Amino acid sequence: MNRVQYIELLDKKYPLCFSSSAGEDIEREFGNVKKFAEVLGDEDGKPFTALNRALEILMDAGRRYCNVAGLECPEPLPCRPADVLMLSDPETMKATIAVIFATLTGGSERTVEAQIKNPEATPDK
Repeated sequence: MNRVQYIELLDKKYPLCFSSSAGEDIEREFGNVKKFAEVLGDEDGKPFTALNRALEILMDAGRRYCNVAGLECPEPLPCRPADVLMLSDPETMKATIAVIFATLTGGSERTVEAQIKNPEATPDK
């Protein structure tokens, strides 16, 4: 069972962790993991909001875990995770859901890679 999963955003690997505090946050936000899954499949639900919020919770827990474990961790994103994911693309959506659920269940390691949605809109470094 892996303790940490990773999602790659803007060429950096961000850790995701389902810690006890992340579990509390998921419960507070969605009720439980099953209800979170239901939101993703509900046409009247808000799957983009749910995915973004779950990523925020798991990334925050991943950062705390890496800090405590002495593992390398990039600086926090300067935006919401969904801002750099092309969630309108079915493959990106499926991969994002897969890495979230792998984190929630302690499944095998998965990596999601995402680039800037609109590179022309991003200022040069």
